[in-house]
Amino acid sequence: MASKAKKNKPATKKKNKKAKPAKKKAAKKPAKKRAAKKPSAVKAVKKVAKKAVRAVQQVAKKIAAPKKTATPKPVLKKPNTPPQADTLWGNTNQQGPAFDTDSGENSGFQANEASDSGYDAEDSDDEELDENEEEAHPLVGKKIPALTLKNQRGEDVSLRDVSKSSKSVVLYFYPKDDTPGCTTEACGFRDNLNRVKALGTKVIGVSPDSPESHQKFVDKYNLNFDLLSDPNHELSNALKVWKEKNFMGKNYMGVERSTFIVKNGQIAKAWQPVKVEGHVDEVLETIERLGG
Repeated sequence: MASKAKKNKPATKKKNKKAKPAKKKAAKKPAKKRAAKKPSAVKAVKKVAKKAVRAVQQVAKKIAAPKKTATPKPVLKKPNTPPQADTLWGNTNQQGPAFDTDSGENSGFQANEASDSGYDAEDSDDEELDENEEEAHPLVGKKIPALTLKNQRGEDVSLRDVSKSSKSVVLYFYPKDDTPGCTTEACGFRDNLNRVKALGTKVIGVSPDSPESHQKFVDKYNLNFDLLSDPNHELSNALKVWKEKNFMGKNYMGVERSTFIVKNGQIAKAWQPVKVEGHVDEVLETIERLGG
């Protein structure tokens, strides 16, 4: 029985051994990036050499390439306006606002300084008279108007008195002080004044500008003769140089560049219209031919 009891004795449970905590796997360290291999000195030199060769080749190509020549701009031809019946007097200009083609502003300039930019309707080939075909000006032989105008100093100048005191007078009309064509013409008379005086001749310029404007013009270019102010166009109208004009579609009234030689109170020679280039020499030659 005892043996049976032993046999039937319940088996004792084995004590559970404490489970050992699982070892944490160490996190893998990120793989170290391989350091980029430094280019060797030889390779660096080769790269620099290649760049230099390319640069030299580009320069050589530029030098060898033929230079492009700029194509000349087409020259605009002057419009051929049909000559009018009174071409000699130059009714080629027409009325409009006072417009200064030199400054591009409305400044009181009666804008026939279009001639100063190299083109003037008055100077078109249609209106030029050949020397052999030159006709007598309508005012030749007429007396100079008995008018008195102020000069650049504000002094009164009588045209008839000036004519009496000189063998002859060059009376020239111009559109505007200190504009290209007018400056060229004035400086031409200035530079030849000794020749003019030697012939017993006096030079006088006339424009619509004020005496103050004339004085600035005289001072700026050291002009050595009088400039008369004709703001109301009395003298310009009397000698028919105040004209209706047209420039670039603008109509206006302005002075037509003109020159008169006065002897013994009468007009002996007239140029109307006038081209600035060579004009002073032509005037002096005429004075010499007329005997001063």
